[in-house]
Amino acid sequence: MSKIKINNIISTTKAIGPYLNFTFNKANLAREVIGEILKIKDNYGTNKSGRNKKVMVEYSNANTHKEYHVGHLRNICFGNAVAKILRANGYKVISVSYINDLGIHVAKTLWALEKFYKSPHTPFIKGVEKEGSKGYFLGKVYLRACQELAKDELAKGAVSLIMKKIASRQGAEYKLWQKTRTWSMAGFAKIYQELGIKFDRTFYESEYLEPGLDLVAKLYKERFLTKSDGAIIADLDKFNLGVLLFLRSDGTALYPVADLPLARDKFKKYKIDKSIYVVDIRQTLYFKQLFKV
Repeated sequence: MSKIKINNIISTTKAIGPYLNFTFNKANLAREVIGEILKIKDNYGTNKSGRNKKVMVEYSNANTHKEYHVGHLRNICFGNAVAKILRANGYKVISVSYINDLGIHVAKTLWALEKFYKSPHTPFIKGVEKEGSKGYFLGKVYLRACQELAKDELAKGAVSLIMKKIASRQGAEYKLWQKTRTWSMAGFAKIYQELGIKFDRTFYESEYLEPGLDLVAKLYKERFLTKSDGAIIADLDKFNLGVLLFLRSDGTALYPVADLPLARDKFKKYKIDKSIYVVDIRQTLYFKQLFKV
């Protein structure tokens, strides 16, 4: 206590039990802080603790062919804040977004689009123009797809087939995927522009599918992955992390197939020191599983 100097900021000190309490002169403290803010301006609060360190922050991971919702907006706010805080601490930050432009949700939307919104007399494009935003329209199509598929078990086979055709990069389904994908991306770009959000790089699930399938084949050959009821899985029970599914029994891919090579490439290609994912807390288990693999 005797070594603590009282000055114009600290007015009194008092030891109460295990705690040491300080009383500040609020007027003097405010004067000092505000004066420093006015002097340093935009650089107030910054430091160089992250100097020479590179961090990649991934956020706003939207799905094409589905509606952009409030959860994505919350994620943008969190992710952008994390990136700004890191930059203020001297880190070299690479802001990235990862777009899920493949997967069963895409196949469901294309299935419903062809089945319910296209006919010789009324091409679905006319329905799109009436709905306004094409991305918003696709969100409504996806919702209807989920409702219809819940009543039609046989149609699930058609959805699986569409997934395979898109992955093959051939045929009418692939061309329809390309066209409708641009609708979603245009909608995302408009939202980012309105919010003043800019990404240094955007990754797509579609660009990492083939490298992911190659990696899955390698991991299966090396027995890191196993087969269960025709599906390819990572058995993580010994780590209390359950099972992570990579390929369904019909051969179609799930999220980890593309996420795994992307996680590797972030460090390999961009030479980062740290990779940060800004996601919903409900994805905690998934990322623990992915990182363990």
